[in-house]
Amino acid sequence: GSTMKPIAAYAPAIEEGIVNYSSIVNDTAAKYNGWTPKNWYNSYWGNVTVQYALERSINTIPVYLVNKLTPQVSYDFLTQKLGITTLNENDIDLSPLGMGGTNGGITTIESAAAYAIFGNGGLYHEPTLYYAVYNQHNDVVLSNEEVESVVAISEDTATVMNKLLQNVVYGSNGTGRGAAGYIPNMKIYAKTGTSNNSNDLWFVGGSPYYVASCWCGYDTQQTIPDSAIAQKMWGAVMSKVHSGLEPKSFVDSEYAQEHFYCTESGNLATDGCPSKAIGWYKKNNVPNVCRDHDGSALD
Repeated sequence: GSTMKPIAAYAPAIEEGIVNYSSIVNDTAAKYNGWTPKNWYNSYWGNVTVQYALERSINTIPVYLVNKLTPQVSYDFLTQKLGITTLNENDIDLSPLGMGGTNGGITTIESAAAYAIFGNGGLYHEPTLYYAVYNQHNDVVLSNEEVESVVAISEDTATVMNKLLQNVVYGSNGTGRGAAGYIPNMKIYAKTGTSNNSNDLWFVGGSPYYVASCWCGYDTQQTIPDSAIAQKMWGAVMSKVHSGLEPKSFVDSEYAQEHFYCTESGNLATDGCPSKAIGWYKKNNVPNVCRDHDGSALD
């Protein structure tokens, strides 16, 4: 489902400089080799920002991004940078990578490890089932405490993605708004996922401490009546895991910058822009100042 979009489309596209936080992208009925991706809300919004597209979980935009990247680049990023082992050659296509309609699928443990890069500066750690095993003499007999990290994305891309995924929880149109109260003293980033007919429901989210990935479904596919069940399960676990922990904040990259942008043009806002919002940008991919509206550039 849509939990594929941040890791297969948005993250590599921002890493490669194809789009930024507020780039204007066109939600429209585009055809790719005779196939037209459709949105879950059965309509199209036209020109929107990347921020809005991810917050609203629009389908057409990540397909567009995977097409720009090429499916092979997207697939290689998942399998070579994020350690996804369960995809197969049939997944090297726009629908599996752009919308998550995969053939091989992704496990929850590999999903959690992939999403961890958005909270720890872009570093990927191979997931393990334990830290250490001790014998009766308190000697370590098996250890995973020194698992090496691999740079999956740059730390500034990780910060931009972290901010984008926070909108899924705290944005007015976010598909994961119900998760905000589970860890009330810390920010979280997250993404929801749904397959056709609500046969599969996903919720993947992280705090400054932990990331968890939750899938709900049946052995024999059928519609899941509670569309928020994966999010509720995630919250039930994560609220207990974080009980008693000191409040903590994500560490923002010094190579990422915060700016006001014009929500109409996607460029840096002036004092004449009628609608403004705050965006985060890599220093080497900051948009130009808006020229659609008269005014002076904001700080």
